[in-house]
This record gives sequence, C-alpha cells and structure tokens, in this order.
Amino acid sequence: MRRLLLAALPFMCILHACTTDLSVGAARDDAGSSGADAIAPQTDGGTVTDGSTGEGGEAPDVVIPSDGGCGVVLPLDGPWIDVQIITGGQPFLMGGTITPGTYRLTAFRSYPTGQSGTAQVRETLVVTGSPTVGAFKLISEMRNTTGDFKAYAAKGSTSTYQGNVGSPQFFRHQDCPPKPGDDSVTFAASATELTLFDAYSSSERVYQRVP
Repeated sequence: MRRLLLAALPFMCILHACTTDLSVGAARDDAGSSGADAIAPQTDGGTVTDGSTGEGGEAPDVVIPSDGGCGVVLPLDGPWIDVQIITGGQPFLMGGTITPGTYRLTAFRSYPTGQSGTAQVRETLVVTGSPTVGAFKLISEMRNTTGDFKAYAAKGSTSTYQGNVGSPQFFRHQDCPPKPGDDSVTFAASATELTLFDAYSSSERVYQRVP
C-alpha cells in the first residue's frame, strides 16, 4: 500500500499545481475585467442636455432679468427694433409731464449728424422721481449692425435728470458708467409714452410705458 501511495504522489502534485494555476488565472481575468468595466466609454458629448425642445427644435426664448452692470437688473423683454435713418431735420418736441414707470423701446431714429448704417436694438427704461427731477435706469442691447453702429451685449446705465416746469428740455447726467458733463435732452411726454432726443448723438428714442 505504501508503494502505491509513493507511486501516485507525483501525479497528485502535478494535478494540484495545474488546479492552482487555473484558479490564479481566473482571478487575474476577473480583476482585469473589473478594471476595464470601471472606465466609462468615451463619448462625443452628443448626449449632453443642451436645452433643446426636441429633435431639430430650438430652446425657447426665455426672458430673464439682465444685469448689464451698474447694479441695473431689469427684464430685457421688449421687441427688437430696427434703427431708422432719418434724412430730414431734427424733431420738434413739445415737452409734457414725465410719468414714472417702466418703459420699453418702440422706435429708434438716427438723424443726419448722427450714426448711419443698420442695427436692431431693444431697451428697457425705468423712470423714477418727479416730472422735473428724477433718475433713469436703462438696459440696452444691439445686434445685426453695419456702418457706424456697433453690436453690444446687454448693458446697464444709470443717470439723473433735471429740468424746469413747462420746458421741453432737461439736462441728463450719466452716473454709471461715469461720463463727464451733462447731455441736453429734448423730450415729449404723456401718460403712456416718452420720447427723448439726444442732441449730442443726434438720436431719438420712443418708449411705451408698461401698464
């Protein structure tokens, strides 16, 4: 019996070694497979949410408050207005009573001594104070420009105005961004509309008051 065990011993050792090698190899394969699965596949970014409304769609034109600087935060939600180039004389405005409130731009006209070209602009204006002494907060944006006009992203400005009762003119001082001196502005005002003609830029803006 002892002779039979001694004779079988080499075969048992060989079998044990093969089994051990197979077990180790399997463990290495499992580890390698786990490491590969842990690496995310590379993508081209096509699945990143881009705000589209569907296949071939475009994101909705969501109106959000615009902070154009100078601490001005206003909704820039008015329509895009085509700039009009006027070849005639400057407007004759009759003054009136400036009504506080929020206004949207409805017309922009450039006169002969002003800028020429084409552009689209939209603005929101807030007026506070009295008919003779008050303040303006403005958000403005311009696009699709040619000629003298230059496109710009939404930007804010603040200014104060001072005039006299019965006069169709007031002086405006721009506080932010800082601008030296005062601008002479001729205006026409009603309960629902405000027209401003800036002699320096030779431009006229018409605003409609938001109810």
